[in-house]
Amino acid sequence: MKATQLSVRPILATDLEPVIALDRHYTRQSRRGFFEQRWQAMARGPAAVIALAVDRGDDLVGFLLARILDGEFGGTAPVALLDALGVATDAQRQGIGSELMRTLIDEVRARGGREVRTQAPWHQRGLFDFFAQSGFLLAPRMVLERNTLEVNW
Repeated sequence: MKATQLSVRPILATDLEPVIALDRHYTRQSRRGFFEQRWQAMARGPAAVIALAVDRGDDLVGFLLARILDGEFGGTAPVALLDALGVATDAQRQGIGSELMRTLIDEVRARGGREVRTQAPWHQRGLFDFFAQSGFLLAPRMVLERNTLEVNW
């Protein structure tokens, strides 16, 4: 499959199980609850979500989920938060991820957005490489976390 032959389409309700299975391959765990919440959000307010898929024959081989937030991070334009991205192992390096990203960028621009943000686990080097090739840069902000199980006041 060449990038020029790819067809990106909106995610359908019937894509939930294939997306969960594809994601499980990378995360080594089921994030069913996360994806079910995203599917519910799409049903409630499709304008706040960008959800894309790529098929090869009858099989879903790639997906992307992003949320649109407006006024977040002190900005004045909508921002897309890329929540999940996956491409089947045997379909990688065929332009699927790049085509999903191009379609996302086009859709964000069409909705008046100027920026896409995401985060990734530090150890997933291939994902960082893909994001760098897609034009992402390190943000000028640092993500901070605090464990709420330990109370040290």
